[in-house]
Amino acid sequence: MQRLLTGKVRLPGFKGDWKEVSLDKVVKKTKGQALVYVEGGKYPAIDMDYIETGSFRNYSNDATVIAKKTDVLLLWDGSRAGKAITGVEGSVGSTFVKLECKHINNVFLQKHLEMNEAKIRRLCEGSGIPHVPKDFLHYYKINLPSIEEQKAIAQILDCIDREIEMNEKELNKLKQQKKGLMQLLLTGKVRVKC
Repeated sequence: MQRLLTGKVRLPGFKGDWKEVSLDKVVKKTKGQALVYVEGGKYPAIDMDYIETGSFRNYSNDATVIAKKTDVLLLWDGSRAGKAITGVEGSVGSTFVKLECKHINNVFLQKHLEMNEAKIRRLCEGSGIPHVPKDFLHYYKINLPSIEEQKAIAQILDCIDREIEMNEKELNKLKQQKKGLMQLLLTGKVRVKC
């Protein structure tokens, strides 16, 4: 991921220089809003519950800041500030900023932010609730290839993520099988012949 997103490894068939730009030149930032939750609301709420569970638990009728799947959402406030997600639609909660991608691929950007999440977290300020600095988008620099190469890199990283997810599911199934088998063996319900 690091080598692909920094241009240290180039994909075959792509030429041209990578250009360093500040993030504010390629995205439009919109701060999320405090949401009022409504049972059966029109929009899924993108909030901390979503970050922690990976599924929508809350809904809202607030359409003030709506994320599209092509936007990147950056957790702006809180102990996990710096976490970036993309590919979700819904009403954006107050702990996030929506980064509308203008001249950058959303998955490419999300992976770049993910790669630098610890670095972003170290930049956070505030004595109570940590938050990403207001001018972060201005001084955060990113090296960009052509949009076509960004899409190709994003596709490769997305495929790797899906493979990791499938392997993690398989590992969890095997752990459950092991746990069940251990219970049967250690309680004597199943005997082993030596």
